[in-house]
Amino acid sequence: MFAFVSGASGDIGKEITIHLVNLGYTVICHYNKNEKVIDELSKKFGDKIIPTKCNFSNTKEVDFWSKNLSSVYPDIEIIINNAGFAFQDLIHKMPYQKTVDLINTNLTSTIITTKNLVGKMISNRYGKIINISSIWGTYGGSCEVVYSASKGGLIAFTKALAKELGLSNINVNCLSLGFIDTKMNKDIDKDSTNSFVGDLSIPRLGTPLDVANAVDFLVSDKSSYITGQIIGVDGGF
Repeated sequence: MFAFVSGASGDIGKEITIHLVNLGYTVICHYNKNEKVIDELSKKFGDKIIPTKCNFSNTKEVDFWSKNLSSVYPDIEIIINNAGFAFQDLIHKMPYQKTVDLINTNLTSTIITTKNLVGKMISNRYGKIINISSIWGTYGGSCEVVYSASKGGLIAFTKALAKELGLSNINVNCLSLGFIDTKMNKDIDKDSTNSFVGDLSIPRLGTPLDVANAVDFLVSDKSSYITGQIIGVDGGF
């Protein structure tokens, strides 16, 4: 059994990968820069980890890479679209290249990768696709306009893809994450963090484990009648 995780070297991707390995999957782990984490996973789990490197900000590279990945590993049953990054700035000050890189990494490359990997799922009439989005994709975040747009695109992509692939017995769902305690969020100041957490129904930061636990359910047969859903892992935002 093969699963694919993009952004597997990040805190959330790493935790999801560990869970999938423990469920019996061989995990194809995408990364771009942080090879150290993938090496650590490989040392721990051996040939249950298959590293693969690609720069998701370069969509032509992504297209070539994912087509090749599909030909080498055609029997992928699970796709976890987790790759992404955040960047804060006022919209009128947002650098052009950062804007392009955000949309490419968070949205366009996810669509391209899924397009190139899903073919065998369709012919096998089985598969699970989980897109990792954000509450800001629904509600919008000030000073995160482009990030919010990219994550909102993932939500729309999920809903449309679920309708298209349902007849092929493929479940497509989305996790809408709140404030998860990861390295990506370490630069957010303490006062802002405390203010955000204080307004939650469950007043604490989320963890990568919280996300991975939700993935566990969605990749299981217990979720076979659930598709096209945007599931909040957000502490009750």
